[in-house]
Amino acid sequence: MSRVQLRTFTVSILTFAMADDYYVQAYEDFRSMGLEGAATQMLLQGLRASNSSKLRELAQRDGIQLPEVGQEGYYQSSNEVLFQVPVAKAEAQDGDEALKAFLDAQERHQDFVEASLEAWQLQRGKSWQELKQQEEQLRHAAREAFDRCKELLMRRAVTMRPELLRAPITPDALPETQMALSQGGDPEGALRKLLGDAAGAFQDPDLWSKEGPGRLLEQSQRMAELDALPARAKELAQKGPGSLSSLLSAIAVETSAAAKGCKDVLVLGGQGVSAVAAVRAMEAPGKVVIWEPLEDVAHAACEVLKRNLGPDELARCRVVSSCDPPPHLGGLVVLDRWHGLGVLGWSPLLALRRVLAASAAPSGVVPSRLSISLALADAGLGETQGLDLSAMDARFRGLATGPLRVGVGEQPHATSLQPKILTDFVQAFDYDLACPSLALDGPKSLAFSARPSKVAANACVFECRFELPRSKGPASLRFAQWIPGGLQLAGAESKLCAWRNDSRVWLEWDGAKSLYPPFGFMALSEWYFEMLRDDARHELYEKALQVEIAKVKETRPECKVLDVGSGDGILSLMALRAGATYGLGVEYVTQIARASEEVIAANRAARKVPIETPLEIWCTDVRGIGERESEAERFEVLVTELMDASGLGENLILLTEGSKRRLCKDTSSVIPAKLRLKAVLCEVKLPEINGVNIDAFWPFWPLDRTGDALWLGVDLDKREGDFKVLTDPVELLSLRLGE
Repeated sequence: MSRVQLRTFTVSILTFAMADDYYVQAYEDFRSMGLEGAATQMLLQGLRASNSSKLRELAQRDGIQLPEVGQEGYYQSSNEVLFQVPVAKAEAQDGDEALKAFLDAQERHQDFVEASLEAWQLQRGKSWQELKQQEEQLRHAAREAFDRCKELLMRRAVTMRPELLRAPITPDALPETQMALSQGGDPEGALRKLLGDAAGAFQDPDLWSKEGPGRLLEQSQRMAELDALPARAKELAQKGPGSLSSLLSAIAVETSAAAKGCKDVLVLGGQGVSAVAAVRAMEAPGKVVIWEPLEDVAHAACEVLKRNLGPDELARCRVVSSCDPPPHLGGLVVLDRWHGLGVLGWSPLLALRRVLAASAAPSGVVPSRLSISLALADAGLGETQGLDLSAMDARFRGLATGPLRVGVGEQPHATSLQPKILTDFVQAFDYDLACPSLALDGPKSLAFSARPSKVAANACVFECRFELPRSKGPASLRFAQWIPGGLQLAGAESKLCAWRNDSRVWLEWDGAKSLYPPFGFMALSEWYFEMLRDDARHELYEKALQVEIAKVKETRPECKVLDVGSGDGILSLMALRAGATYGLGVEYVTQIARASEEVIAANRAARKVPIETPLEIWCTDVRGIGERESEAERFEVLVTELMDASGLGENLILLTEGSKRRLCKDTSSVIPAKLRLKAVLCEVKLPEINGVNIDAFWPFWPLDRTGDALWLGVDLDKREGDFKVLTDPVELLSLRLGE
């Protein structure tokens, strides 16, 4: 949210979203996006509704010439902005060759991605490399065509298909960047090579907040979780079985026992937990050295030591941040450089190999052994409230190349990814960590014995077990890799290949054998899928829809429902199931709107919702929909889920007020009906690990604190960080939505 958006948004809250404020907000929003035509149209519509002096002042400020009242075009309805997905080409655009080229290129790519099962089965006769190359070429062509007409689109009014203003596909650069970063070595060097050694791309701080190399770096580093303080802090905040904290605690226990009688201990990795355990267990003058090549992480490790050790103990510790490992005289080596998501993301094996190559043979290595096993699983969305959301997986998981965090333990969080294991775990790699290992290992052919199931495998679960005899329980980490397209577990075995390099472990398969096209429109963040897995949220929304629709139908036979920000379409489907006679979903993002139509079609085909009740999805900004003059055309129920962690960040108040006033009846109900914000003061810190205070990393967690975020999403039910509530709740805001 820009500063301009925030300021007008705050004012609108204090004035309870007066009518002209809605149009002022929409006008400023469109202008901030560079949509001059759309902004002008919104200003004219606002003048028509209220003849606001504020809007006239804005027009004068920005040099917009207003037509005289009654002049042709001034009071025209803007119904032409409403599109059903997929959108037919508008006649007004037919003369623009660049736009036509983009539409054609986008349709070719989407037709390939959305191939029917029959069409995909015919395509599967080709080699996987051919199919992948064909999809990449179509995606690249659509991206180039979009770039050529982007400037034109940004100057068109909202009537000229605003959904095209978002890039239609994810560029190849992000997966390529993630791959470059996963090779180990010098990450900045890898990025420079990928970007063609762009001069100044890494020195100019302004590039980090603009489109181009800076934006690419910012996004790719977030995707790949580079070895940096925010990434370390994020992983250290995780708690419970299967977390990095539980692994480091087990390593520290093992280190305490193994360090007794040692003169030298070398710790690889800058968290400081094992170093504290070692120095406490050793007798003077035994020394502990932490080798952490990244200087900022090394400083944090120094602070961990200072907060946990006395002066005499601290004098026996040293932190080295050189590129080359410090000399080691053959004592104990402790490997702390594990990543909680993906295990090898911080190149622990590369660091260990460099130490073993440059020093005398160690007296021992902790952990002493690493075993990695794989199993195939079903991690799809499946059904929620009896509705099938699997199309969202198919369209948005295809480009999800990074590891996925999975819920483990007896009580995983309700919205966490909890794959259903379909096969036995098969060991792929087993390493004696006292011996140098290869930089690249694979392919390892794996034969999975499938358990009886009709469900296809769409994920691979990795279980990494560490040999730590003195730990109280099994020390392990789990994560998952998505399998785009899904694999049918035919017969008793399914053969795939596993690979490992210094920075990651992954599964490979013949994508041509996928059940459906293993491609995608774009990549969505994992928080979006967490929202889709929120069964409690879905249940409450459905109950509210049932109550409100039943109230309407007590007095009239018809009930029309408007779903603002319809997303996957589930609320619209619930409305039909609750008895709505017409549904309209409005979704701004093209790719999500298209996928929601697949969700709707699948549920209608399965007779999970009434098939005769009309339901449309319009891909546009709801503020661009023309006001409904006829009372008969207005909606009886408005439902929306435009809420971020704060409840306010997606313009919930303004959009519900404007949508109800312009599109719904005065007596219409709004779901949710009321917004209440409460607050408490909390003490927040990172959890101790084996009795070691690691709050030196606290300033860098949550990740949002490293940027300009106004809100930090905190879920106290998740096993993340230590939150201690210090006060009783205080109500900050209470208002009825739509008023």
